Amino acid sequence: MEKLHQLMTNAFNQNQNNIQKLQAQIADSLQGNLIIESNKSSLQFYCSTGSTCRRYLSKTKQHQEITQLLQKKYDEKCLKLLTQRQNAIAAFLKRDPHDTFDEIWNAFPTECQKKLIPFKEPTARRLDL
Repeated sequence: MEKLHQLMTNAFNQNQNNIQKLQAQIADSLQGNLIIESNKSSLQFYCSTGSTCRRYLSKTKQHQEITQLLQKKYDEKCLKLLTQRQNAIAAFLKRDPHDTFDEIWNAFPTECQKKLIPFKEPTARRLDL
């Protein structure tokens, strides 16, 4: 179980790095939001800048703008998922006891340890073998 806490701590740190990377990418991307609509058998792309008006984006003339806004939309969804996971990991780490089985074992006097059957073999006893 000690490994679980370490794995979750590593995941928290990796998530934090990924969140910062995505936030930087989103901040550096084009302004506006991409709206994708299906029209019969093709997709139509529009750019919205927060108001109710939107601007049509031509697939041939504004291909690069579509690609950049599409990447931004994807990055924002990934950022939302990573943030949710980060909150879940943080909640786990906050509630997870940091005690190890060795610490619990070592809290008992040696005389008592002789009478106990350890749940998990203490590291010191494994090294003595």
